[in-house]
Amino acid sequence: MRRRRFSGMALVGGMAVILLVVAPAALTPPSALGSDLAGCSELIVNGGFEQGGAGWQQQPSPPLPAGVTLIDPFYPHTPNFGAYLAGRNGANDRLSQQLILPANANSMTLDLWWALFTEETAGAFDHLKVALYEPSTSALIATLLAVDNSSATDWAWNLASFDLTPYAGRTVILRFTATNDTAGSPTTFFADDVSILACTASPTPTPTSTASMTASPSATATSTVTATRTPTPTSTAVLGTTATATVTATRTPTPTATAVPDATATATVTATRMPTSTSTPTATQTARPGRRSVYLPLVIRGPG
Repeated sequence: MRRRRFSGMALVGGMAVILLVVAPAALTPPSALGSDLAGCSELIVNGGFEQGGAGWQQQPSPPLPAGVTLIDPFYPHTPNFGAYLAGRNGANDRLSQQLILPANANSMTLDLWWALFTEETAGAFDHLKVALYEPSTSALIATLLAVDNSSATDWAWNLASFDLTPYAGRTVILRFTATNDTAGSPTTFFADDVSILACTASPTPTPTSTASMTASPSATATSTVTATRTPTPTSTAVLGTTATATVTATRTPTPTATAVPDATATATVTATRMPTSTSTPTATQTARPGRRSVYLPLVIRGPG
């Protein structure tokens, strides 16, 4: 078991296993890992270490026991395997991969996750470095990440990102180096989900060109509306004049025809009212006995 590397810490190692089950579940790997976006490609082989040591050169020092490697399931970021570096006194472990950085890349980003567990209580004695090297001479090109046992909280995964565009067109070695002193308080460094996404496409100009072409039809549509409105007011004005003349001609004979019948109607009404007033007494006398015979029984029934 890899937990043997925690010399004299059997109980601490047992507690750590409990933490490992819970902590990684809340973490998310880099979105670039394993993706194949339009114009982009993943340069790292087996960046999640799920295929064991495939694609990586392992150089543990001092040598590890038989069957133990720098790729281990003890504390991965996601989901099953990760790199397990140092963790023992005097360690000097190297994990490397040679890469060709494309010359036509517009953007190139390295993402990686790292964590640590240390027995050191003070001072910075154990170190992890991520750097680029020249393959033929092993000369250092650039140091990307340099942390030590005091750089982070135990068991906390940290994301680090680096722009590799300045190194486009070069063949490089990406190397993780973890070292411990010999004082007896070792630090273990973990790494996982290593990704270099190189993109050569530049989709930004395409939407800009499309927007310019759309503006031309808009101008044509405006011209069409203006031409349609011009004849409309002209035809409306002619019709309005004709309608006004027709109404005026109709109103002229109307008052004349109405005046004659009104005078005749007045005379007729006057003649009709004269005999009505003469026969009124007779009608009144006839109606009164009828009303008494109708309402008298109702009055008598009311109190009964």
